[in-house]
Amino acid sequence: MHSAFNLITLLERSLSAFQILTVPFHNLQAHH
Repeated sequence: MHSAFNLITLLERSLSAFQILTVPFHNLQAHH
C-alpha cells in the first residue's frame, strides 16, 4: 500500500515535470 502511494507520487511528479518541459516547447512552436 505504501509502495503504491510512492508510485503515484512519483507519477505525479514526473507528469508535472513533463508539463514544465513541454510548455516552453509549445511557446517556441507558437513563434514559428
